[in-house]
Amino acid sequence: MNTKLTSGKQIKTILVPYDFSNKASSALHYAAEMARYLNAEVHILHVFDPPTVSYAEPIVWVEHDLQEQKAALEKQLDMVSMQVRTKHLVNCSYECVTGLVSDQILYQAAATRFGLVVIGEQDIGVIKKAFSNTTTANVVKRAG
Repeated sequence: MNTKLTSGKQIKTILVPYDFSNKASSALHYAAEMARYLNAEVHILHVFDPPTVSYAEPIVWVEHDLQEQKAALEKQLDMVSMQVRTKHLVNCSYECVTGLVSDQILYQAAATRFGLVVIGEQDIGVIKKAFSNTTTANVVKRAG
């Protein structure tokens, strides 16, 4: 079984950006099957892009609300990660970070621990796709 890229680098961990959509779930299951075949691990990345806050709102309240939302997301990610481990028999970790989605995916993908990124894309139609500004398109354009 060949677990190396053409450059000879072994794939140890597969990064999967995940937003709880059907496309992201499909990408996750595809990555998990690849990980099982390659004897690799899966790392789920959820990027939480908090809403913009006006200065009129108390910062303490907003910070507390964001912490609650992030905790709820991490609970869901824990369940998804457990399902991947159980169904596909691979190690699966997760991370919930705050920021701009494309920026965080590129930042995480640049880390040396990821040998591969598997990302789903929304089906938005051929014409719209040509002019779209999707996360997947942004990541691919900027990954260069």
